[in-house]
Amino acid sequence: MSFVRLVGVALVVCAGVSAGCYSPVSELVATHVEPGGAIMAALDEGAMVTTKALADGTAQPMTIEGTSAALVFGLVFGADDLTGMPATAQLLGGHAVQMTVSSAGTVQLSVHMGGRSCAANTAVVHLMPDGNGHVGGDFAGEGDGCQMAGTLSQVPIDQ
Repeated sequence: MSFVRLVGVALVVCAGVSAGCYSPVSELVATHVEPGGAIMAALDEGAMVTTKALADGTAQPMTIEGTSAALVFGLVFGADDLTGMPATAQLLGGHAVQMTVSSAGTVQLSVHMGGRSCAANTAVVHLMPDGNGHVGGDFAGEGDGCQMAGTLSQVPIDQ
């Protein structure tokens, strides 16, 4: 039986059994948001390193992740400092947010580069949507024996 015919049979069976069935064809033709824009980060006043990133607005909590051979960046959202509301809802609603990393908070920020890792114990993150499905901003913080700082620009938001 050919692959196309097999997939067609699977789709017919799937549609007949359940409306919520997984379809590999649907996944292949679905629109996917690819990492883009730029995250620029530095550790301990070192050189800035850049990577592409993706803001995942479908995850709860929302995340921004960028990965390359030179830089790994991760941000997990929490509450917006200015409103006390979830930062995800604020950002996806078109509003700028400020989040603070602290031992008692829900925001997590980490930067890994040059064989070193820095997970923030304290930090401030500013993010602003551009109205066109992207986010930009800046961050600065400290971890155990390390400091981090950087910017985000034109990072696509997967919604």
